[in-house]
Amino acid sequence: GSVLLVSDQPLQFRPAAEHASLGTLMIPDVPGVLHTLDGQHRILALYAYSAQSPEAGLPPALAELQIPTILFDSLLPAHAVEMFVTINTKHTRLKPDLIVSLSGRKLYPERKLAIAHDIVRYLNDSDASPLKGQIRVLGVGPGKLSQAPLAAEMEVLFTHFEAAGEAAATEFYGEAKQFFVTYFRQIARTFPYAWDGRKYSIKTGTAFRAFLRVAPDILMRLRRRGVSLTEARAIGEIIAPWSTLVGDQRFETLGQWREKLASSGSRTVDLLAAELRNALGA
Repeated sequence: GSVLLVSDQPLQFRPAAEHASLGTLMIPDVPGVLHTLDGQHRILALYAYSAQSPEAGLPPALAELQIPTILFDSLLPAHAVEMFVTINTKHTRLKPDLIVSLSGRKLYPERKLAIAHDIVRYLNDSDASPLKGQIRVLGVGPGKLSQAPLAAEMEVLFTHFEAAGEAAATEFYGEAKQFFVTYFRQIARTFPYAWDGRKYSIKTGTAFRAFLRVAPDILMRLRRRGVSLTEARAIGEIIAPWSTLVGDQRFETLGQWREKLASSGSRTVDLLAAELRNALGA
Protein backbone atom coordinates (compact mmCIF):
# COMPACT_ATOMS: atom_id res chain seq x y z
CA GLY A 1 0.00 0.00 0.00
CA SER A 2 0.94 3.64 -0.37
CA VAL A 3 2.57 5.70 2.38
CA LEU A 4 2.11 9.37 3.30
CA LEU A 5 5.19 11.45 4.13
CA VAL A 6 5.78 15.06 5.16
CA SER A 7 8.94 17.10 4.70
CA ASP A 8 10.24 19.73 7.11
CA GLN A 9 11.40 21.90 4.21
CA PRO A 10 10.48 22.66 0.58
CA LEU A 11 11.68 20.05 -1.89
CA GLN A 12 12.87 20.68 -5.43
CA PHE A 13 11.24 18.86 -8.34
CA ARG A 14 13.16 18.40 -11.59
CA PRO A 15 10.75 17.59 -14.44
CA ALA A 16 11.78 15.30 -17.26
CA ALA A 17 12.35 17.06 -20.56
CA GLU A 18 9.54 15.25 -22.38
CA HIS A 19 6.99 15.19 -19.51
CA ALA A 20 6.55 18.22 -17.25
CA SER A 21 4.53 16.19 -14.75
CA LEU A 22 7.18 13.45 -14.49
CA GLY A 23 10.63 13.84 -13.07
CA THR A 24 12.86 13.50 -10.04
CA LEU A 25 12.14 14.75 -6.54
CA MET A 26 15.34 16.00 -4.91
CA ILE A 27 15.38 14.92 -1.26
CA PRO A 28 18.26 16.29 0.85
CA ASP A 29 20.54 13.67 2.39
CA VAL A 30 19.77 14.96 5.88
CA PRO A 31 18.60 12.67 8.71
CA GLY A 32 15.07 13.35 9.87
CA VAL A 33 13.98 15.55 6.96
CA LEU A 34 11.00 13.25 6.31
CA HIS A 35 8.31 12.15 8.75
CA THR A 36 5.61 9.54 8.26
CA LEU A 37 1.92 10.43 8.37
CA ASP A 38 0.73 6.97 7.40
CA GLY A 39 2.56 3.71 6.72
CA GLN A 40 5.12 4.04 9.50
CA HIS A 41 5.17 0.37 10.46
CA ARG A 42 5.46 -0.77 6.83
CA ILE A 43 8.51 1.45 6.35
CA LEU A 44 10.08 0.21 9.59
CA ALA A 45 9.54 -3.40 8.49
CA LEU A 46 11.20 -2.71 5.13
CA TYR A 47 14.09 -0.98 6.87
CA ALA A 48 14.57 -3.90 9.26
CA TYR A 49 14.47 -6.35 6.34
CA SER A 50 17.08 -4.40 4.38
CA ALA A 51 19.36 -4.19 7.44
CA GLN A 52 19.40 -7.99 7.77
CA SER A 53 20.95 -8.50 4.33
CA PRO A 54 24.60 -9.64 4.61
CA GLU A 55 25.31 -8.40 1.07
CA ALA A 56 26.14 -4.84 0.10
CA GLY A 57 23.22 -2.86 -1.24
CA LEU A 58 19.53 -3.69 -1.09
CA PRO A 59 18.23 -7.26 -1.24
CA PRO A 60 16.96 -8.11 -4.76
CA ALA A 61 13.36 -8.21 -3.54
CA LEU A 62 13.63 -4.63 -2.28
CA ALA A 63 15.68 -3.31 -5.17
CA GLU A 64 12.76 -3.94 -7.54
CA LEU A 65 10.01 -2.93 -5.10
CA GLN A 66 8.07 0.24 -5.92
CA ILE A 67 6.00 1.86 -3.16
CA PRO A 68 3.40 4.52 -4.08
CA THR A 69 4.12 7.59 -1.95
CA ILE A 70 2.37 10.91 -1.36
CA LEU A 71 4.66 13.58 0.05
CA PHE A 72 3.65 16.93 1.54
CA ASP A 73 6.37 19.56 1.77
CA SER A 74 6.36 22.73 3.91
CA LEU A 75 3.33 21.46 5.83
CA LEU A 76 2.72 23.49 8.99
CA PRO A 77 3.23 21.45 12.18
CA ALA A 78 -0.37 22.03 13.28
CA HIS A 79 -1.65 20.72 9.94
CA ALA A 80 0.73 17.77 10.07
CA VAL A 81 -0.43 16.67 13.50
CA GLU A 82 -4.08 17.19 12.50
CA MET A 83 -3.65 14.85 9.53
CA PHE A 84 -1.54 12.38 11.49
CA VAL A 85 -3.96 11.99 14.38
CA THR A 86 -7.00 11.90 12.08
CA ILE A 87 -5.47 9.13 9.99
CA ASN A 88 -4.06 7.04 12.83
CA THR A 89 -6.51 7.55 15.68
CA LYS A 90 -8.65 4.72 16.98
CA HIS A 91 -11.73 4.77 19.18
CA THR A 92 -9.38 4.03 22.06
CA ARG A 93 -6.56 6.24 23.34
CA LEU A 94 -3.98 7.28 20.77
CA LYS A 95 -0.90 5.09 21.12
CA PRO A 96 2.17 7.08 22.22
CA ASP A 97 4.41 5.35 19.68
CA LEU A 98 2.31 6.79 16.86
CA ILE A 99 3.40 10.31 17.79
CA VAL A 100 7.07 9.46 17.24
CA SER A 101 8.59 9.86 13.79
CA LEU A 102 11.09 7.51 12.14
CA SER A 103 13.98 9.73 13.19
CA GLY A 104 13.03 9.30 16.83
CA ARG A 105 11.77 12.85 17.23
CA LYS A 106 8.21 13.71 18.09
CA LEU A 107 6.12 14.61 15.08
CA TYR A 108 5.04 17.71 16.96
CA PRO A 109 6.80 19.17 20.00
CA GLU A 110 3.61 19.34 22.08
CA ARG A 111 1.36 16.39 22.81
CA LYS A 112 -1.59 18.63 23.68
CA LEU A 113 -2.63 19.28 20.08
CA ALA A 114 -2.42 15.57 19.22
CA ILE A 115 -4.63 14.73 22.20
CA ALA A 116 -7.06 17.47 21.18
CA HIS A 117 -7.42 16.14 17.63
CA ASP A 118 -7.88 12.64 19.04
CA ILE A 119 -10.75 13.87 21.22
CA VAL A 120 -12.39 15.83 18.39
CA ARG A 121 -12.24 12.77 16.15
CA TYR A 122 -13.81 10.69 18.93
CA LEU A 123 -16.63 13.22 19.30
CA ASN A 124 -17.32 12.86 15.60
CA ASP A 125 -17.11 9.05 15.51
CA SER A 126 -18.55 7.80 18.80
CA ASP A 127 -22.11 6.49 18.82
CA ALA A 128 -22.51 8.02 22.29
CA SER A 129 -21.59 11.50 21.08
CA PRO A 130 -24.31 14.06 20.27
CA LEU A 131 -21.89 15.39 17.64
CA LYS A 132 -21.53 12.12 15.74
CA GLY A 133 -21.02 12.91 12.06
CA GLN A 134 -21.36 16.66 12.59
CA ILE A 135 -17.68 17.67 12.54
CA ARG A 136 -15.83 18.27 9.28
CA VAL A 137 -12.74 16.10 9.60
CA LEU A 138 -9.87 17.48 7.49
CA GLY A 139 -12.45 19.81 5.94
CA VAL A 140 -14.72 16.97 4.79
CA GLY A 141 -18.24 16.27 6.04
CA PRO A 142 -21.75 17.71 6.23
CA GLY A 143 -21.41 19.35 9.65
CA LYS A 144 -21.00 23.03 10.48
CA LEU A 145 -18.18 22.37 12.95
CA SER A 146 -14.58 22.28 11.75
CA GLN A 147 -12.02 20.03 13.35
CA ALA A 148 -9.07 22.43 13.51
CA PRO A 149 -10.62 25.35 15.50
CA LEU A 150 -12.07 22.97 18.08
CA ALA A 151 -8.73 21.21 18.51
CA ALA A 152 -6.91 24.54 18.76
CA GLU A 153 -9.30 25.70 21.49
CA MET A 154 -8.79 22.43 23.37
CA GLU A 155 -5.02 22.84 23.10
CA VAL A 156 -5.27 26.21 24.87
CA LEU A 157 -7.49 24.58 27.48
CA PHE A 158 -4.93 21.82 28.07
CA THR A 159 -2.14 24.39 28.38
CA HIS A 160 -3.96 25.94 31.34
CA PHE A 161 -4.50 22.49 32.86
CA GLU A 162 -0.80 21.60 32.65
CA ALA A 163 0.17 24.96 34.12
CA ALA A 164 -1.97 24.12 37.15
CA GLY A 165 -0.24 20.77 37.66
CA GLU A 166 0.96 17.90 35.50
CA ALA A 167 -0.65 15.22 37.67
CA ALA A 168 -4.12 16.75 37.41
CA ALA A 169 -3.69 17.26 33.67
CA THR A 170 -2.64 13.65 33.13
CA GLU A 171 -5.62 12.48 35.16
CA PHE A 172 -7.95 14.60 33.04
CA TYR A 173 -6.50 13.32 29.76
CA GLY A 174 -7.55 9.81 30.78
CA GLU A 175 -11.17 10.91 31.15
CA ALA A 176 -11.28 13.73 28.60
CA LYS A 177 -13.13 11.88 25.85
CA GLN A 178 -15.92 10.74 28.14
CA PHE A 179 -16.09 14.14 29.84
CA PHE A 180 -16.63 16.03 26.59
CA VAL A 181 -19.17 13.50 25.32
CA THR A 182 -21.11 13.83 28.58
CA TYR A 183 -20.71 17.61 28.66
CA PHE A 184 -22.09 18.11 25.15
CA ARG A 185 -24.93 15.66 25.78
CA GLN A 186 -25.96 17.75 28.77
CA ILE A 187 -25.70 20.92 26.68
CA ALA A 188 -28.06 19.33 24.15
CA ARG A 189 -30.55 18.62 26.95
CA THR A 190 -30.19 22.11 28.40
CA PHE A 191 -30.90 23.81 25.06
CA PRO A 192 -33.23 21.28 23.34
CA TYR A 193 -34.89 23.69 20.90
CA ALA A 194 -31.64 25.30 19.85
CA TRP A 195 -29.88 21.95 19.53
CA ASP A 196 -32.49 20.38 17.26
CA GLY A 197 -33.71 23.54 15.50
CA ARG A 198 -32.54 24.77 12.12
CA LYS A 199 -32.79 28.49 12.91
CA TYR A 200 -30.21 28.43 15.67
CA SER A 201 -26.43 28.87 15.72
CA ILE A 202 -25.58 26.63 18.66
CA LYS A 203 -23.79 24.11 16.44
CA THR A 204 -21.17 26.54 15.20
CA GLY A 205 -17.49 26.88 15.94
CA THR A 206 -18.12 30.14 17.78
CA ALA A 207 -20.62 28.58 20.19
CA PHE A 208 -18.55 25.48 20.81
CA ARG A 209 -15.39 27.45 21.44
CA ALA A 210 -17.33 29.32 24.13
CA PHE A 211 -18.56 26.05 25.65
CA LEU A 212 -14.97 24.79 25.72
CA ARG A 213 -13.73 27.94 27.46
CA VAL A 214 -16.20 27.35 30.27
CA ALA A 215 -15.10 23.71 30.72
CA PRO A 216 -12.46 24.53 33.41
CA ASP A 217 -15.14 26.20 35.54
CA ILE A 218 -17.31 23.09 35.29
CA LEU A 219 -14.40 20.80 36.14
CA MET A 220 -13.59 22.95 39.18
CA ARG A 221 -17.17 22.57 40.43
CA LEU A 222 -17.11 18.81 39.84
CA ARG A 223 -13.92 18.48 41.89
CA ARG A 224 -15.44 20.66 44.59
CA ARG A 225 -18.38 18.26 44.77
CA GLY A 226 -16.02 15.30 44.99
CA VAL A 227 -17.69 13.46 42.11
CA SER A 228 -16.38 11.87 38.94
CA LEU A 229 -15.47 14.25 36.13
CA THR A 230 -17.75 12.27 33.84
CA GLU A 231 -20.86 12.13 36.05
CA ALA A 232 -23.71 13.21 33.81
CA ARG A 233 -26.10 14.14 36.61
CA ALA A 234 -23.61 16.48 38.28
CA ILE A 235 -22.66 18.16 35.00
CA GLY A 236 -26.34 18.60 34.18
CA GLU A 237 -27.00 20.22 37.56
CA ILE A 238 -24.07 22.61 37.18
CA ILE A 239 -25.18 23.90 33.77
CA ALA A 240 -28.94 23.69 34.50
CA PRO A 241 -29.22 27.48 35.14
CA TRP A 242 -28.28 28.03 31.50
CA SER A 243 -31.76 26.94 30.43
CA THR A 244 -33.33 30.00 32.09
CA LEU A 245 -30.51 32.53 32.48
CA VAL A 246 -29.20 32.03 28.93
CA GLY A 247 -31.99 30.15 27.18
CA ASP A 248 -32.48 28.71 23.71
CA GLN A 249 -33.31 32.17 22.38
CA ARG A 250 -29.67 33.22 22.91
CA PHE A 251 -28.77 31.06 19.92
CA GLU A 252 -31.52 32.21 17.52
CA THR A 253 -29.56 33.10 14.40
CA LEU A 254 -31.72 36.07 13.43
CA GLY A 255 -32.38 37.09 17.02
CA GLN A 256 -30.02 37.46 19.98
CA TRP A 257 -27.22 35.65 18.20
CA ARG A 258 -27.01 38.31 15.50
CA GLU A 259 -27.65 41.14 17.94
CA LYS A 260 -24.72 40.10 20.14
CA LEU A 261 -22.15 39.53 17.41
CA ALA A 262 -18.99 41.45 18.27
CA SER A 263 -16.43 43.08 16.01
CA SER A 264 -14.48 39.83 15.73
CA GLY A 265 -15.11 36.12 16.10
CA SER A 266 -12.78 35.88 19.10
CA ARG A 267 -14.59 38.72 20.85
CA THR A 268 -17.95 37.05 20.19
CA VAL A 269 -16.60 33.86 21.78
CA ASP A 270 -15.42 35.85 24.81
CA LEU A 271 -18.83 37.49 25.29
CA LEU A 272 -20.76 34.21 25.07
CA ALA A 273 -18.28 32.44 27.36
CA ALA A 274 -18.72 35.21 29.94
CA GLU A 275 -22.52 34.81 29.80
CA LEU A 276 -22.25 31.06 30.27
CA ARG A 277 -19.70 31.37 33.08
CA ASN A 278 -21.79 33.90 35.00
CA ALA A 279 -24.86 31.66 34.76
CA LEU A 280 -23.24 28.48 36.13
CA GLY A 281 -24.63 26.79 39.20
CA ALA A 282 -22.58 25.80 42.22
